[in-house]
Amino acid sequence: MIIDALDGFPGVYTKYIMQTIGADGILALMNGKENRLARFASCIIFIDDQGEAHTFEGEESNQGTIANYRAEGTENSNLRSVFGIEHLQKMFTNCSKEEVIAWDSTPEKEYSMILFNQWLVKNYQKYS
Repeated sequence: MIIDALDGFPGVYTKYIMQTIGADGILALMNGKENRLARFASCIIFIDDQGEAHTFEGEESNQGTIANYRAEGTENSNLRSVFGIEHLQKMFTNCSKEEVIAWDSTPEKEYSMILFNQWLVKNYQKYS
């Protein structure tokens, strides 16, 4: 998760942050912030047999916002409990599978796994 008002935090530390301060901690960090835009991102790093690192970064074009409260009935470790999808006016955790798929299926998005897969198919001979 990348939160604009927190300069991209928690970023690569998202899992750790959710295990430590959780959604309530994110809400506390966002207290008083006007810009609440956030989005999901991913990264894969492949180290080849020559020791060269190949980085594949993907960032969702669909943004959401960090709410002012945690969704009712959710646990503190649930990041989706504070992430709102604006045009649905719902918390991510309260969306149906169909709503999430519709929100998340923008064709121009290229996630890190897709980028890595494309690169690997193109370069497979070199690494097999």
